[in-house]
Amino acid sequence: MKLFPSPKASNKDALISTVGAALAMAITWLVCKAMLDGVAPILALSMGATAIILFTMPTAPAAQPAPLIVAHCVAAFLGVLSAQIFGNTALAVGLAVGVHAGLMVRFGYMHPPSGGTALTAVIGGEAVTKLGYTFILATSVVECCAAGVARNCYQRAICVASLPRKKLNNRRKLALDNSSALKSATKRQFICIFQVSANR
Repeated sequence: MKLFPSPKASNKDALISTVGAALAMAITWLVCKAMLDGVAPILALSMGATAIILFTMPTAPAAQPAPLIVAHCVAAFLGVLSAQIFGNTALAVGLAVGVHAGLMVRFGYMHPPSGGTALTAVIGGEAVTKLGYTFILATSVVECCAAGVARNCYQRAICVASLPRKKLNNRRKLALDNSSALKSATKRQFICIFQVSANR
């Protein structure tokens, strides 16, 4: 059994993950700081975990836009609802995170870091209480979109830098192969013509 079972990435992929996660978190923090000054430090915990999944496992189901946004929105809703219904913090936290985990498993919108958003909605204090259900829009949607935009822009930058070069190399290779095949065919035709002329 391996101590670190996850596959190792190349230096290029590691650099992409590093810069991408840093960019996403910087944008998320600025948005959160502007809209929810008092909750920014707590909410950054769940969004930090989201950034790690987005940029280290970009093809995983949990890293796709729909599960990411839906999971954070549902978690925020359940957190606010639990905080308003139950006066006991332990009960509110347990029910918000527990029910959210069950719904994710049942309906398949898996994004584990969203549990931190449910927790933030319960223990966020006065800043979250004043917002009420606006917390869903002010945090989950805006921050997930910010992280998604950063990820999308970064991926586009990588594609622009890498894909045309690959296509150009493939086209050059294909052109060289066609040229070699044409030269070989032309050479064989000349040989056949010469042989037929000699036999005559």
